[in-house]
Amino acid sequence: MFSNLQSIAPSNTSPYLDKVGTALNELKQKIDARDTGMDVMMVVHLQIHPNLISAFDISAVPEFPIPILLVMISFIGVIAMSRIFQRK
Repeated sequence: MFSNLQSIAPSNTSPYLDKVGTALNELKQKIDARDTGMDVMMVVHLQIHPNLISAFDISAVPEFPIPILLVMISFIGVIAMSRIFQRK
C-alpha cells in the first residue's frame, strides 16, 4: 500500500515519504517486538502522521460546533419559556 502511495505522490514529497517509510519499518519492528501501546503510538503520531501531512499538504478543517449550537438554542428556549410562563 505504501508503494502505491509513493507512485501517486507529487514529486517534491520524496523527503517526507522517505521518513514515512523508515517510520513504517520502525512501527513494524515495535509491533513484532510487542512493545507497549505508547511506543507504537509515538511512532505513528510523531513520525508517520506529521510527515504524511507535510507530504500531501493536508490541512485540518475545523469542525462545525453543532453541540455548542444545540446547547445555545436550548438555553434560549428555556429563557423564552420562563419569560412566557412568568407573565401568566
